Order: sequence, then structure tokens, then C-alpha cells
Amino acid sequence: MDIITAVGGDHDGLDGPVAARLRVKRLVAEGPCLRSAARQHFEYARHMFVFFTDNKISQIYDISDDDDGAEKPEGGQPQCIVPPPSLRPPPPRTSIDMRQFYADYIACLNSGELAEDLHQFCKPSGVVWNGTLMSVQQYADMIQASLDAISGLFFDMHTLVVDEPRQQLAARIEFTGTPVKPHAGGVPNGRQVAFAEHVFYWLEQGRISDVLSIVDWEEYRSQLAR
Repeated sequence: MDIITAVGGDHDGLDGPVAARLRVKRLVAEGPCLRSAARQHFEYARHMFVFFTDNKISQIYDISDDDDGAEKPEGGQPQCIVPPPSLRPPPPRTSIDMRQFYADYIACLNSGELAEDLHQFCKPSGVVWNGTLMSVQQYADMIQASLDAISGLFFDMHTLVVDEPRQQLAARIEFTGTPVKPHAGGVPNGRQVAFAEHVFYWLEQGRISDVLSIVDWEEYRSQLAR
């Protein structure tokens, strides 16, 4: 494993949480584990929120996007994770209150008024979500699909870590709601679900420009299969 990006650390003289995006490399041998055996290289991402007490790890929340059931690339070509954005423009001279900005963003998602208000939080030219450039409307449609599939879907901001000089945020969001439509491989069973997302954001001129997200859809599906 190696650290791709990290946010957090000491905050207000306390041992603040650290959010990290990790790259996990895996080598898979085809057939007997011999030097001559063909090998495939794969990568997957882990998003971890690590909490400290007295400079020692006290709690960890961990979500990965590894899926052993996913189709593997042919020919031994490496499967690589999406890198963080590069060549960032300088932050604005007058920074926004990033914590309040994110609280307002979550309030917008919970209000369901995406068409009216989401553009206030996103870069006008679009948002790069997990390596894919989306218009603000496409980004809104993706979020709306989850709202439509999970009745009463509520976004609860469990943890927020801010790096103002780099205009970067990391958040653990905890979701609750009752699925009413098939979604993310899960079939509704009438029960409420609770699952989480670990997500990193980059801002440009006070608007979200890039997002790297891992949602714990495995936990979501497991609750619907019970």
C-alpha cells in the first residue's frame, strides 16, 4: 500500500483525524505459484479515516473499492486507480469558510433541491467525479438517482477534515433510508439500510471541481440480502 493523498492531522491543539486515500497493489499468479507463472497486476483504492488519542490510533473507518467479482483486464494489463487531480490553480486570495461551505452542500443534498441549488457548489464547467468529467446536471442526476431509489435518503456528515491551503476536503458521510427501487445491485426488501461513503473533494475558486468517492455498496447490498 502507499498513500496517494491525505488530509488532516493536528487540529486546534488536539489529535485530529486523518483521512487518506491509499493505493493497494495486488499481484495475482495464474496457475501454480511458480516464477514462470503468468501474473496480473491490479490496484484498488482504500479510503481510511483514522482517529488518534494521545498520539496513538484509537479508531479506524475503512472502505475499499476492491471487488473480487469484477471482470479483470485481459493480457495482464495493470488495473490502475484514479489519481488525484494535479496542476491545481492557486486558491483565491479570500478563502471561503470551507466547513460552512460543506455543511451547506450537505443541506442542499438533503433538501432534494438539486436542480435549483447544486450549481452554487460546483465548478460551472463541471465536476470530475472518480476520473469522469460530468456537467453539473449530470452530477446532479447521479445523486438524484440515489435519492429516487432510496426513500428518505439522509446524508449525515459524520466527520469532516479540511485542508484550507490545498483547498481540499475529506468527509465520512453516513446514509440512512429505505430502498424502493433496485439500485447499485441491491433489491429492496422493505427494510431501512445504513451505509457510508468516504469522499475527497478539491475546490477551485470556492466551488467543487474534483471528487474521489468510495461508497460502501457492499454493506448496502448485504443488508438487503438478509
